[in-house]
Amino acid sequence: MIIFGIPMFKNFLSVLAICSLLTSFNQAYAETVYVEKDFPDASGKKITYCGTIAQTIKKKLPYSGAVIFLNFERPYPHTLVSLMIPNNSIRNFPNVKAYLGKRICVKGVFYEYDRDDNRGKIYNMTISSPSDIH
Repeated sequence: MIIFGIPMFKNFLSVLAICSLLTSFNQAYAETVYVEKDFPDASGKKITYCGTIAQTIKKKLPYSGAVIFLNFERPYPHTLVSLMIPNNSIRNFPNVKAYLGKRICVKGVFYEYDRDDNRGKIYNMTISSPSDIH
């Protein structure tokens, strides 16, 4: 058990080097979780986004029928990020109101759209199953 002699010190340095490599590996491959201010750089990329659902709203769109929007952080028209459940997937979400006030995470591709009301951009991802929400 000689510390600065050789045997124990070599083992300590080996363990320290392995821990350092593992930490570097984890940091290099750690998943980035995006927040609203990051969205201009995230559009079209597969990302993880976490936020609180501030509003669920059902709308009838002219070409796709009924859809449900889950708006993050603020109700529409003040939200920047939303999820859309298309008409053919609404039946998979029998209690969409249960997400209100809950912090959720989703992983997928958000796309940038111009708002109808000329208030800038909105970022939206389509989901089809509750398993898309984490």
